[in-house]
Amino acid sequence: MNRRFLLILAVNLLCTFSLFGQSGKREVDTRFGYGIYPLTYDLFDGHFLGCDWDFDFPSVKEEYHNALEFSGDRVSSGCFSFGRYYKVLRWMDLGASISYAGTYQTIYNSANPRLTRRDDYHSLFFTPTIRFAWFNREYVRMYSSVGFGLGMMFSSDDPDKNEAGPSIQLTGFGISVGKRLYGFSEVQSVGTLGLITFGFGY
Repeated sequence: MNRRFLLILAVNLLCTFSLFGQSGKREVDTRFGYGIYPLTYDLFDGHFLGCDWDFDFPSVKEEYHNALEFSGDRVSSGCFSFGRYYKVLRWMDLGASISYAGTYQTIYNSANPRLTRRDDYHSLFFTPTIRFAWFNREYVRMYSSVGFGLGMMFSSDDPDKNEAGPSIQLTGFGISVGKRLYGFSEVQSVGTLGLITFGFGY
């Protein structure tokens, strides 16, 4: 990791600890969510953000070994998230979410079934978020949000595939229904929390 990444991580963590440590009568929104189709770094096959991060050329032996392998279906766990937000204005919340997403894939060897292995990726994201409520009633709230933070991906197959990078979540339409205990759903979204998210909060 370079110094710039560590500096950004430290600033984000400091902001979150200060937010989560606030006390008083400020309204707090705590929610648990699940998202489908989250964006994770392994989806880009080493070309994240348009850049080729893998400059190694395989040897003849590696090319032969790769030719013997074929992959099964890639399965995603979806994204599990926990978020905590503070109302700073009637129409604006500030907070952050911590989320996990996993992808799992079996790699088969056509010459030797005993060489079958798993290629799993585990992704953790920390996403500070600002949320704007453009429809605000006692039991129904509609909003949009923008989140930007940091993430890390760990590979169980190859430590060289571990990556760190940005976490982004843009939500065009979100709705929560309820008062003290509520359900929510977010669509028109793109990012590391998912294309569609839903869950509950209090």
